Amino acid sequence: MRRETAISIKRAGICLVLSGLALVGCRSPQGSEPERAIDPVVATEMGYTVSWVSDVEVPSGHDLAHAVVLDDLLVTVESPTSLVTALSMRDGSIEWRRKVGEPAERLFEPFRRRGQILVNSSDHLYRLEVDSGELIGFDRLDWAATTEPAIVGELAIFGALNGRVFAHDLDAGFMRWQYQMKGAIRVAPRQVNEALFVADTAGRYALIDPADGSLRWDQMGRAFSGITAAPAVTDRAILMPSLDHSLYAVHPGDGRDRWVYRTTVPLDQSPAAFGSRVYLPIPGKALVALDLLEGTERWRLEKASLTPLTRVGEQLLARAPSALVLIDPASGRVTREVELGPLAQVVPLAGEEGGLILASPEGRVTRLDRIPTPEEAGSS
Repeated sequence: MRRETAISIKRAGICLVLSGLALVGCRSPQGSEPERAIDPVVATEMGYTVSWVSDVEVPSGHDLAHAVVLDDLLVTVESPTSLVTALSMRDGSIEWRRKVGEPAERLFEPFRRRGQILVNSSDHLYRLEVDSGELIGFDRLDWAATTEPAIVGELAIFGALNGRVFAHDLDAGFMRWQYQMKGAIRVAPRQVNEALFVADTAGRYALIDPADGSLRWDQMGRAFSGITAAPAVTDRAILMPSLDHSLYAVHPGDGRDRWVYRTTVPLDQSPAAFGSRVYLPIPGKALVALDLLEGTERWRLEKASLTPLTRVGEQLLARAPSALVLIDPASGRVTREVELGPLAQVVPLAGEEGGLILASPEGRVTRLDRIPTPEEAGSS
């Protein structure tokens, strides 16, 4: 059995969660409230209201590596301490904190399943009890994972440094299947309808059946250089950026190109697709809007380091390293820019109500809820 209990972990001498302290409910947004990431008046002008503010107090010299919403919890991961913190999405109070894994072991983005929070390093998959953060156990992974997994049913599907895509059975605790790519995998596998899209640093990409690891297309696709940024997925195309200076719109049915948009620099940032537009960051240069069907450029905003996030009413919201920017999606004109200081994580909230989580490098966390437009309020 690959899975081991908390007792066996201790016997193995691995410095895991049990050696750390669980700090349950140690802080709250009530009392001495942490500094807000954004002024409430400015938030209102941008279409948001401040819901709560909290602080996970990231030490100097450390990073807030991940922040992800898992149902009613916001779960953060610090690096290099591998400290996992769960905050209530209702009021921002800290539910628990837990050190996970060996000292300085890098953790990837957590996920949630059946009353557990799961988080992997390159070699282990750790299981924490969702209400307390207590360690339930861990699985040893067969290959050195370079990403968090895609979850399909009972399978966690990872990419590995040696080019393996492998499916780890979450119920049984062992590998179900594996598929060999040509290069290392730096981007987490992405679910596309009933299949799984995988790309590697050799520029190869494939659509794989998650049930058995077989290839769905006639053959792998191929770019002219590596793929190191996650694609955007729509019903019509898989929008894949490549270091060969090109954005490929790949047909999910047969793997052929619908269109290719070429630039002058390597593309190592993910695009976003909303409605009939694709928004592509061109590193160090601009944000461009492309027609989803044709790949033609609609506008170009000459502003470096912009990452498209979500739609706010009729506008596009993007982040800069220390600002939020509202953009008219029809013209590319900036309608509002708010300087906030450095942002470690900006997490759009799913669902019709929208919203954002803003997290500073020091661990100050602010939840913003979107204010419905008069049209939206009238139709509800």
